[in-house]
Amino acid sequence: MKHLDIQNLEFRRGNFAIKTALALDKGQTGVILGPSGSGKTTLLRLIAGLEHHQSGTISLGGRRIDELPPEKRNIGFVFQDLALFDHLDGRNNLRFGLKQHHVPESEIGGIVDSLSDKFQIKPLLSRRPWAMSGGERQRLACARALAVNPDLLLLDEPFSSLDAPLRRELRVYLRSRLAETGTTALHVTHDVEEAMELGDVLFLMNRGSIIVSGTPEEVCRKPKDAWSVHFLGLGILIPVNSLASGAEWVSAECGNSGFSVLRSSCRINMEDVSNSPDDHYVSQASAPEQNYFLFCPLERLQLVQAQPQAKRSSCNSISGTIERIVINGSRKRATFKPSGLGLRNESSGPDGSALLFELELPQDTAAAPGDSISVLMPREDCWILPSHADTLS
Repeated sequence: MKHLDIQNLEFRRGNFAIKTALALDKGQTGVILGPSGSGKTTLLRLIAGLEHHQSGTISLGGRRIDELPPEKRNIGFVFQDLALFDHLDGRNNLRFGLKQHHVPESEIGGIVDSLSDKFQIKPLLSRRPWAMSGGERQRLACARALAVNPDLLLLDEPFSSLDAPLRRELRVYLRSRLAETGTTALHVTHDVEEAMELGDVLFLMNRGSIIVSGTPEEVCRKPKDAWSVHFLGLGILIPVNSLASGAEWVSAECGNSGFSVLRSSCRINMEDVSNSPDDHYVSQASAPEQNYFLFCPLERLQLVQAQPQAKRSSCNSISGTIERIVINGSRKRATFKPSGLGLRNESSGPDGSALLFELELPQDTAAAPGDSISVLMPREDCWILPSHADTLS
């Protein structure tokens, strides 16, 4: 039995809708990752009882909670703006929730002292939130949410306003505190790095639905659609103009270039291709949601100055020019402009947005902006993906 179990949840407001399902084991940290406007915060508010859904069920610890008022659900919530009481010092911010839960006064002092030790906030107990730094307020807000020993902790982008080094520090800190207390948590973010560091389970959300769930490694190793690849920055995507299906291999025409992909590596219904009148699929360039993309993971790409003859039979390849190089910590990425593809819809990503070609470069590479390179993509590591997945995996 799942500790948090959401089934067939539906919510509508105007033109926006959520229709999804989600489950977490006790003690797990789940991370909902998605772009702004995908419904992440609304889903947390539905779980907390701050919004009301039209159908579906929400269960926590084996009991239905969706018909209970928020104060009866035993859920801790850390809001994006933290919602600390500026007129109360740190100690009374911690005491507030305990008093609301009718914890005996004789026990409150011990709980506050224990939390201040765990979260290293003893110096904050006599200070008001406006006199604290951003990181200090974050720690106080997390401690207050955990003070009542909630069955579930909800976190709505609590680190979004902090600088990058402090975000990294607090992610590690929060992760250790959750593990120490065995608290089940659901964290919302649009930061890919944050999601990978915090989540036992990753829920990728788009347009009101969770389209993929699994461990961070599973989600990245086996992407379900081109949108996921584009959002997570997992590799190269090339719009497909047409497909021709064979017994073992599929031929993909991308602009003026042809590529080969194993039939087993096509995450589409190949029967639709095989049974079409001309035995091939032709994309609808004016409807990007119906398009297919050729995908190769970043870690399988090989960069060379000149394409070795021996590689031509075993690799798909594209040539082009490095336009820009960005170094971020230990990562070195290049924006790559392909040449010779002649794509009709090269600026049309899975959502009709600009489609960038980004490559991970070795730190010791001598490549520089303006250099011409070839990108080799082993044929057995290429995939054909639909623009968008239809259902939760």
